[in-house]
Amino acid sequence: MVVHSTNINNIMHKSLFIIWLIIFGFCSEAALAEHPLDKFVLNDNTLPRFKITRGPNYYRPESLWNYINGGALPYLDYGVGDVVTYAGIWGADSLEIVVDVYDMASNLGAFGIYSNERFPDYTYLDIGVEGYITENALCFWKDRFYVKVFSQEDLPITTEPVKTIARKLAERIPDGGAMPQLFMLFPEQNRLTHTEAYLAKNVLGQEFLSNAYGVNYKSGDEEYQFYVIETSNRDEAGKCMNLYSEFLNEYGESKIKHITLGEKAFIGQESWYGTMIFVQKGKYIIASVGLSDTDRAQSQLKSMTIGLPKSD
Repeated sequence: MVVHSTNINNIMHKSLFIIWLIIFGFCSEAALAEHPLDKFVLNDNTLPRFKITRGPNYYRPESLWNYINGGALPYLDYGVGDVVTYAGIWGADSLEIVVDVYDMASNLGAFGIYSNERFPDYTYLDIGVEGYITENALCFWKDRFYVKVFSQEDLPITTEPVKTIARKLAERIPDGGAMPQLFMLFPEQNRLTHTEAYLAKNVLGQEFLSNAYGVNYKSGDEEYQFYVIETSNRDEAGKCMNLYSEFLNEYGESKIKHITLGEKAFIGQESWYGTMIFVQKGKYIIASVGLSDTDRAQSQLKSMTIGLPKSD
């Protein structure tokens, strides 16, 4: 049978058309696919007085530098995943308000970045697990999300719009998240409110110390801290204890003194932090930093070790 060239051309055109339809279908489906953070984009129907004028723009860990440049590093340390940001105009005031939503992948990550960006003297609000408001911004954390709503204007008229938008966003986050349980072990005496913090890396300026929970204290003019550092296992905790004792022996103001507390403990002096006591129990290291009354420090550290979870 002879196949004419016109028939061949028709077959080719039909084939190309079918391929084009398939490709277009996939592209259209991808274009219509929702981003995981789309639910946090407040459109006109959600909040009539707020009209989005810029964005939404989406970022991943590898591209977050394009948005907050040098500010991206702490977010990366705390495990940031997807990010959405957009800006809009509020009502007749033409007030521009920016919304940032960070999916920090875990409750601990969300609390960690939140705790490291707040100050104790902020005004705190009952929103999410906890939130605070400044002259032009409201920030809170809930579940695995860290949310920032802010304006570039430090004006009284920014307060209510920022609150309204933040509460609308909080409604879209599932209930979840709470202060890490380890903070219940910390002493109450002289404890400063809103100073609990989770430190993912470089605790006390040391690369080998990470995954720490800390609280600030003040007695008279003396400021000090307590820490609980959670390592992977008992051997790792012992290694960190040895490394820090070596650091203090080399760079501290005096040689360390071993004491009887926990499984292993020592007292040292450091020029910046002052008196330091480190205690190991299992995979945990408990430390007092800057408390010169070593008897009181040891007594409180002993109480903290009693409440620690059992570990290998």
